[in-house]
Amino acid sequence: MKLNDLLLSKSIDRVFVFQSLSKLNVNHSDYIKHELNNQFFSNWYSHSDKIYPKILLLHHHFIIISACMPDISGCAIDALTHKMQEIESNL
Repeated sequence: MKLNDLLLSKSIDRVFVFQSLSKLNVNHSDYIKHELNNQFFSNWYSHSDKIYPKILLLHHHFIIISACMPDISGCAIDALTHKMQEIESNL
């Protein structure tokens, strides 16, 4: 996914942006993508609705996640936030 695709989308998807203060190298990026795509996203639900997100790592500092749906539950947002904190502590 490219940034233009995300920004020019006509949908009203919920988008989350996380920033890394330090530059993310290739190993960091690979780890983040693996943890999210293979460990977290496969089990990410908003109540009983499966979330099929898209992820974009931008400029070695930004992790942009689109939930690909306009509304998700607070519990789903909390789960994403906790996963990102876990990834941060592991890096």
